[in-house]
Amino acid sequence: MTFTSLLGINVAFWNELHFSQTFIHLHQIYWPFIFLIGPLMYVYLQAQIAPFSKRAFRHFILPLLVLLVWLPFYGMKGEAKVAFYQEGFHLLPQHRLLVLSMMLGSIGQIGAYAFLNFRLMKAFSRSKTPFSPDEEVLAWMKKLTRIFALYALLYTSYYVLIDWLGLPVTWDYLLSLAMAGCIYVIGIKAFLQPALFKERAQLELIQQKKPKELFSPEAALAYQKRLVQLMEEKRPYLNDQLKLPELAEMIDLSPHQLSYLLNRYMHSNFSHFTNGYRVAAAKKMLLNPEKKHLKIIAIGYETGFNSQTAFYRTFKKYTGKTPAAYRKEG
Repeated sequence: MTFTSLLGINVAFWNELHFSQTFIHLHQIYWPFIFLIGPLMYVYLQAQIAPFSKRAFRHFILPLLVLLVWLPFYGMKGEAKVAFYQEGFHLLPQHRLLVLSMMLGSIGQIGAYAFLNFRLMKAFSRSKTPFSPDEEVLAWMKKLTRIFALYALLYTSYYVLIDWLGLPVTWDYLLSLAMAGCIYVIGIKAFLQPALFKERAQLELIQQKKPKELFSPEAALAYQKRLVQLMEEKRPYLNDQLKLPELAEMIDLSPHQLSYLLNRYMHSNFSHFTNGYRVAAAKKMLLNPEKKHLKIIAIGYETGFNSQTAFYRTFKKYTGKTPAAYRKEG
């Protein structure tokens, strides 16, 4: 919605309404929106590894300050704004300095958040909390991070090429369209990942409850034994399409109850729990002389991983070594 509002304001200007009295209040109103995009992206990614924190509001201090800086101008009546532009007051050095500060500040801020997003992904890869995303979700989030980095590059290029080098207006349209494409791709991909939030919502609810609200510690112990026995005997984790509801059904629990069991009593979550068994199975196969003829990626697929990237990343996360190094040292 933030970017759509920003785009709508720019479209009004593209349609030769830049000095229109009807739309005079759109002048400079886009700056707070520009400074919102980076923080919103970062807080969105950060929310995938931990519940929303009040500390997240600090990321919105700069957009708020930008709004406060422009409030006197926004509060001017329409006639005063028209006179401001007609009489050339906007060409005064202090006004030009303010706009230049906004340009450079927004470029720096968006670039900084692109960097912070990559650093956040690195932290995600090392995290082992109950809220940590699994490998598939992590790969998906890294794609969003790269798309946002492309947006940051396009945004910087926009001011360099259009405002400073004075390229034709066609470049304005092309770069703006490319930036819009990046933001909307991020939005669509986020919308198409509803499963990302289901287990997190369940775990957050669980952490607010007392254990007795679902089942007793004795019952939990019995379910743990049943779950471990299932994993060791039937090895459902070898199915790379295994989901939380399917595993829960195998031990006569609801998905919510299984999330509760894993989080409260086993200090894990579904992805960490199943990946632990997959890595253990892969370790055995890598050291098995009878499996030496198998390629490493084949072992990854046989032990329940659905891609080479997921297998290598998860194996190294759990063992500190790549599968190839582990086989060689064994």
